[in-house]
Amino acid sequence: MYRGLIFSALQINETDIVNKVKFRGFDFNDNLEARMASYARYFVFDLRRYDEIKTNSNGDFSSHMIMQNKYQRMLSIWKEYEYMVRYHLSKEQI
Repeated sequence: MYRGLIFSALQINETDIVNKVKFRGFDFNDNLEARMASYARYFVFDLRRYDEIKTNSNGDFSSHMIMQNKYQRMLSIWKEYEYMVRYHLSKEQI
């Protein structure tokens, strides 16, 4: 999901939109979110996947607030878009 948001924002090329889609990470003070953050960091940093997420994040994937519910809401909207549209979203869709 974030990959599509980042690619779409970069195509629009407006700083405020690009900043809005930065991956915030997860809350390390929450047990479940800490595990999710560890997995995300492993996937992006150790496996070297999705470099665009690494460069469009806060760097440590620590949001300092619970994010899972927000990500679930975002994902439910994301799934409504057809696959090919997901990487070419408009400013309003982002």
